[in-house]
Amino acid sequence: MKDGRLDGPSVAIVKALQARVGDATPIEVVPWARALRALENDRNVALFSTTRTREQWLKGLGFTNLQSVSSDSVNCRKLLAGRIDVWLTGDIDMNAICHEQGIDPAELEIACVAKRQELYQAFSKATPDGTVRRWQDAFESLVREGSFKAIHRQYGVLAY
Repeated sequence: MKDGRLDGPSVAIVKALQARVGDATPIEVVPWARALRALENDRNVALFSTTRTREQWLKGLGFTNLQSVSSDSVNCRKLLAGRIDVWLTGDIDMNAICHEQGIDPAELEIACVAKRQELYQAFSKATPDGTVRRWQDAFESLVREGSFKAIHRQYGVLAY
């Protein structure tokens, strides 16, 4: 949220896609469980941004010295206070959390890129294939013409 409205690179990308496919549906923020139920049960529902969490990935690799938190924003303060040694997060989240907390992201050192991970927009199972194809085509044109990278640069995403 910025100035009382949804903001960020993922929101900007979805809005650009909406404009290309002619969809004026308002973007809603809902609890994760409700969003997953809608994906399973409703027609023409999209969820963004979704991916496998960093914590799940690390546990899958055998890490056991992890500290679970209710929000990734807690880790920024823990790192600066010396309570954790490493904060594994994405560049989008890092920038957003730092700005929310009044911290200059330059105070943090990026030690390494653990992995590159894509974010996805998931559609409900009952969404017609043609609708999903229109959104996919719109996304591919957004990437092809450079708008995708431009949006990321606008928000200070490091990978672009």
